Amino acid sequence: MKTKMICFIAFISYTFYLTAGDIYVSPYGNDKAAGTRQSPLQTLEQAIKQAREWRRLQSPETTGGINILLEEGIYPQYKSLFIRPEDSGTTDSPTRITTVPNAHVVLSGGVPVTGWEQGCEDTRIPKTLRNKIWVAEAPRMGNRILETRQMWVNGAKAQRAAQFPDGVMERMIDFNPEEETITIPTPQTAGLNTASQVEMIVHQRWAIAILRVKEMITEGAKTVVRFHDPESRLEFAHPWASPVIDGEKETPPFVWSTLWSYWTSPENGIRIILPDASIITRVLTKT
Repeated sequence: MKTKMICFIAFISYTFYLTAGDIYVSPYGNDKAAGTRQSPLQTLEQAIKQAREWRRLQSPETTGGINILLEEGIYPQYKSLFIRPEDSGTTDSPTRITTVPNAHVVLSGGVPVTGWEQGCEDTRIPKTLRNKIWVAEAPRMGNRILETRQMWVNGAKAQRAAQFPDGVMERMIDFNPEEETITIPTPQTAGLNTASQVEMIVHQRWAIAILRVKEMITEGAKTVVRFHDPESRLEFAHPWASPVIDGEKETPPFVWSTLWSYWTSPENGIRIILPDASIITRVLTKT
């Protein structure tokens, strides 16, 4: 009878150590919880901290490795996730970050954009088109408006607004590396030269340049544009050839865009019913 009891206890102990290195995480968990399947943590960051603490204390949970198991759902990341080299563990005791079986997990560096309303009162837009534009308050991070160039609608990347229809761009007139300026035909859009957060997107042979506009000086039919650093310095001091203007049939094209004017092209009507859509804009990016 004693022999049977000892074997039974040994089996239970062995089973415990097989699963002792598992840390469970759920979007509906709590970072003050134990990190078990029944009481999961809420964030990947806290799970990594717990694994790091186990290794610091040389806890028995590290035997055979540590498994950080993410359950189904979206995990918002509002700050960078810092993973140290030593967080990888060792060959005999690695740290694995994975999902529970068959779970779909998203680590999202975005924030929702809500409160969309149809129609706007922008006098620069013809009255016949204003009711086809949707407007929302820009999210704030800290005490500043979030600056972003990406927005996702129901998982699909949205197209940024521009002054031309889809597939149409305008040609620049002059590219001056010494003055760090680009001369273009004077825009027909009223108030563009005084608008905030305007960007010029230049389609070049070797790349696409996104340049934040610093100043626009109108000289009749031509407008001289200057840009903020560091992109101005990089654009005009690159080691490859500058865009050719004179004598080249296909001079570099460009479009205007803004950081927070997102809408579908009015000619095609409303493509998305925004109040029923999931709108996400990026805060963090992977490195």
